[in-house]
Amino acid sequence: MRVVRGPVAQSVEIPYPGKDLCGSEFIHDEDGDDTLAVLTRTGTIARLARLNLRRRLRGVPQFQKLSEPEILGSADRIACRPALFDPEQLDRVIACGFNQELAGELAKLEATSFVEGPLERYELGESVIAGERILTRHAVHFFSGRSPYRALGQPLQSYDAATLANTQQGLRYFGHWLQDDCAAYEALPAEAKVISMMRPGWPDRVVYESLFAQRWSEVSFARVRALTVYRELGFSRDKARRFHALRARVRRAMPPVSTGRIVYIGRGTSGGHRAMSNAAELEAAFAGAGIQILEPEEGSEAFVRTLLDADLIIAIEGSQACHAIYTLVDQGSLLIL
Repeated sequence: MRVVRGPVAQSVEIPYPGKDLCGSEFIHDEDGDDTLAVLTRTGTIARLARLNLRRRLRGVPQFQKLSEPEILGSADRIACRPALFDPEQLDRVIACGFNQELAGELAKLEATSFVEGPLERYELGESVIAGERILTRHAVHFFSGRSPYRALGQPLQSYDAATLANTQQGLRYFGHWLQDDCAAYEALPAEAKVISMMRPGWPDRVVYESLFAQRWSEVSFARVRALTVYRELGFSRDKARRFHALRARVRRAMPPVSTGRIVYIGRGTSGGHRAMSNAAELEAAFAGAGIQILEPEEGSEAFVRTLLDADLIIAIEGSQACHAIYTLVDQGSLLIL
């Protein structure tokens, strides 16, 4: 690595401990745990610093997209029913988030078919996980905005083979973790050693992990001889099958106590700020109509049990609406405000 210092073009060569990070030989466990950790840590710091310098001086991107995946399943066009919505409300929508085109998003409401988004598998090979970055021989992949340097202060964990079921979206949004990452977990081989990057402390996360019988072993700093990443952000018939399997598992662990209820999930304080101008009046009207009102920050089995087998769940658009995937009664309804 060449570092330029001062106003004059002076440079100094910095060797790369942990040659595998530069595409050379992979460090073996025989080097000793302490040596392995030190070489991996210093090699990772050196490579990240080099990439940051190249970005600043030459505008070279720090991160690369994942390579082309292996597609697991079909991508057929499937018939569906249009969404139910008030057409007069569409004129009030002026823009979409995440750089999505407004016309395209509105067209989805009237669509009568969609193309399946099948499960994807990426074989990354020899890799180092540093926080929410993955460093391979040839690329650095970004999964979250948190700095990787704090993670390098944690003990190094080593695996011959491991499987990661995280997505960028699932590391940021509870709803994507619940509907996408947890569903993808169900498709992993039974013998897979599943690991996870560090996730936010969502209050309902532990409850669902227990109900789903899924073990998300979090790592901050790890080296893996053969890392596999699964990703599934679309919808497919196979994903629907896994949704049903998880729904059945929830009910075996927590039998429903009643049906025929309508439940409103408040926005709470943990999600992004999406204020309703008449939230107090709305909740008062709901309460007067006998609708049960829940706040998502309860983070307990009682919260999920109250939702379980509700006929109708009402929620403000956002992650909390994803509770309905697993808790609504069969043929139940979800109303998004």
